[in-house]
Amino acid sequence: MTAESTLLDLCCGSGEVATGCIRHCGHIYAVDGSAEMLAQAPRAERIDYIQADVNDEAYKAPELVDHIIIGRAIHWVEADSLARLARANLKEDGRIIICSTCWGTEAAWFADYQRLTTPYKGGLGQRQIDTTGAGTLASIGFSAEDQLRVGRRLLVDIDYLIGHAMATTYGDRQIALANDFDNFSQRMRTTLSPHLVDGRLAMDVTSWAIVYYR
Repeated sequence: MTAESTLLDLCCGSGEVATGCIRHCGHIYAVDGSAEMLAQAPRAERIDYIQADVNDEAYKAPELVDHIIIGRAIHWVEADSLARLARANLKEDGRIIICSTCWGTEAAWFADYQRLTTPYKGGLGQRQIDTTGAGTLASIGFSAEDQLRVGRRLLVDIDYLIGHAMATTYGDRQIALANDFDNFSQRMRTTLSPHLVDGRLAMDVTSWAIVYYR
């Protein structure tokens, strides 16, 4: 990725990946099927947000992109849909990048956070989740070329965790959380406040990315 690169961010949600990547590239077309998610995304001059269902609609960006990036959402994209999107949008030598962040569960506050957010999670049923995308990418002719893994300790506030809960909830459960937002936020603050140190909660995270090439 260079300062001139153009990206297609699939299932962009509330724009977390796009707003991080835009500092390192030229332009991003960020696509998601949820109007509620897109409404939460921070606006930036070089990010275009588009509402489209990547599995049902033949989305085509205004230009061919250098790379397609999918953060924490490859399990929502059907293989045939990704193949179609790659053919329509990706340059011949372009890459597909799958990335995510894993939270450590050892922090004293994490069990309380998980208990409060679990009722709003779900939507995949019994579907097996392949977070790396390896099976999906292999089925459309892409193989892993490179990967990156970085671990660090983060200090976050309760507002960040509330926002993260909203950004990782989908469909009817996101609507339920939105309708219960004031109550949910108050319970989060009441429950997690005893764990604060100087207004922050510490957690260990690992961010990773896999670059696929055809």
